[in-house]
Amino acid sequence: MAKIILRSGYLNELTALGENGQTIFDSALQIRETLRLRKQKIVLDCLAIPQLNDAEEKVDWYAPFEGAITPWASASQDQRQHALRYLENCLATSSTISQRCLHAEKTAVQLFGSLMTKALQFPASQYIYLVADKPVITFWGFVNLGDSAREDVLECLSLSELPDVEIADPVKPSLATTVVEEADEDEDEDEEYLADPEPTRVTLSQPEMPLLSPVVATVVAKPIPPSASESSPEKSRALRPRLMPKIIALVSLFVIAPLAYSYLAAVFPSLFTQSESPDAFIPTIEAPIAPMIQLTNTLPLQPAQVVPPPVVVKPPVNTPEREQSKPAKNALVLPAEAVKAGSTKFLNGAWRATIDVKDPLTGKPPSLRYQINNNSGTVRTMHGDNVTCKSDIQLGLMPSGNLSIKSRGQAKCSDGSRYPIPDIICTQPLSGVAQCTGSYAGDTVVPITFIKVSK
Repeated sequence: MAKIILRSGYLNELTALGENGQTIFDSALQIRETLRLRKQKIVLDCLAIPQLNDAEEKVDWYAPFEGAITPWASASQDQRQHALRYLENCLATSSTISQRCLHAEKTAVQLFGSLMTKALQFPASQYIYLVADKPVITFWGFVNLGDSAREDVLECLSLSELPDVEIADPVKPSLATTVVEEADEDEDEDEEYLADPEPTRVTLSQPEMPLLSPVVATVVAKPIPPSASESSPEKSRALRPRLMPKIIALVSLFVIAPLAYSYLAAVFPSLFTQSESPDAFIPTIEAPIAPMIQLTNTLPLQPAQVVPPPVVVKPPVNTPEREQSKPAKNALVLPAEAVKAGSTKFLNGAWRATIDVKDPLTGKPPSLRYQINNNSGTVRTMHGDNVTCKSDIQLGLMPSGNLSIKSRGQAKCSDGSRYPIPDIICTQPLSGVAQCTGSYAGDTVVPITFIKVSK
């Protein structure tokens, strides 16, 4: 069921009431749900349903049920009296619920009771709407900025009694006075019909002179002979019905026309504004139409000739021959059968590993000698003045099929020093020898070539 929106507004324009650091608006939906579960329909129906926008700064208030909507300012005296009695019953019921919950043992129930003490507070009378002649409060739990909760919640809705006015002796109204009074009554009815849904209360001072005094003065200024008025009352009574419609129509035209224009201009602005596009008065210039070519039924007199297509000679593409280094004899190859079986027996024997970088001392690439036997072995190297270094190694095939050869620390040298041994990873491409790289500490990676020396 589509809800009917009653009012919208920004939260920073009002002061939110609450208890114990929690505002009533933050718990508005929980309060309505609790009232529904407690079957307090009389209080539930007088509270509008709030709905925040995406930015959580503007809130729309929807009617809890369907019906004709009447703002408080446009309601009649009987409608207001009925709504006041309804709200007084809601306040009494809310007070009873609040007192009962405040004496409960559970903290959540006590908090609900404290929030209900101010739940029916609202900023002003224009926040009350009659839906199907029942009052519905929007922005409940709020007051105007700088105000506090009112002791009498319905103070701004109380019907002020009209002051007693001394009534003078009745005087038979003249023709002009009757016209003015009827014109004033028509004007009041039009103003009440066209009144804004949320009027601002303004106290008007007592006018010193009637609004249409020129008309009264003009009509009254003409003296009526006493003899004529006394001698022919039947003539005056016969003249009045004929002149009355014309005078009322003339006065109503001047009074109602401005009000009707302002109302229609506000409701239907499109009737009084004429949108003219800037291109409305620009003449359209038609483009000249090229003359049509007349086709003839005769064939051309010149003989047709076959034009051979031009021969396109593609420039030769220089494809440099790919330099392929001839693999060394006895270079390391990872057999597919052995890799699939996870066996490293093909590595048993002596291997020479050449690192593809030059030693800054000798100017030659350093060489490592591996002696492998069943997943373990040793590595030796020589550098400087016949200084030999040795270290134990371990090797194996990884799940990816790559070969891993790692040293168990730095190699011990004959002069008491230590020599770093790289960790080696070998990968078998689709064809050719295995591609091996060695990595030192500090993420230094160098290519390595393995050659089998002996079994």
